[in-house]
Formats: sequence, C-alpha cells, structure tokens
Amino acid sequence: MKVNLGVGDRFALFSILPQEAHVLELKAMRPLRDALLPTAEEQQAMGMTINAAGQTQWVKGKEAPPMDFEVNEILFDIIRKELKKLETAGKLPDKQLGLYETFVEKDFKKGK
Repeated sequence: MKVNLGVGDRFALFSILPQEAHVLELKAMRPLRDALLPTAEEQQAMGMTINAAGQTQWVKGKEAPPMDFEVNEILFDIIRKELKKLETAGKLPDKQLGLYETFVEKDFKKGK
C-alpha cells in the first residue's frame, strides 16, 4: 500500500515506531525509518535546524512536497497497533490524527 506523507507526518510516524519488537519487525522497520528522515535537500529547502531542546524545527510556510512510501502489511500492522495503543490510552496527539485515519481507519488489503 502506498501512503503519501508530508514531513510533519513523517516525523510523527517516525516517533511512534517501536524501539523494541520481534526481529522480523525490527528488520521491516529499518528501511522505513531511514526513508522517513528528511533528505539533505529537504532540510535545506525548509531551513531545518535543531533547537536547544534537541527538537527539529523548520521555517513556517516552507514545506517539502509530500512523498509516497510503500508500506507492506507487516509495517501497516505495526503502525496500526501503535496508533491504536495511543488512542485506547487517550494519548493520541492531534498531530497524529491524520496517521490514525490512514492506518487505523483503512483496510490494508483494500487500500482504502
């Protein structure tokens, strides 16, 4: 399944991917983690910097075009599980609502 994500959604998705999992899940997540990070060109175009708190920030109004990412069923299930955990605990941040709609409210097999 292809998903189209802007930089903000990419950072939000990166932040919910688990750091601990089964070996196969970790191996499946590794390429996605790398792909979600902004390229050097995106960083420069958006004026990205890291503030004193270690958080990435960029110039408001400067946004790189969204990118397509291929998400297989294993990744889809991992992402869906993490988003459901946050929602069940009442801790789903507003910035991750779009991800929730994409991964929890859609059916992987149907792609919608």
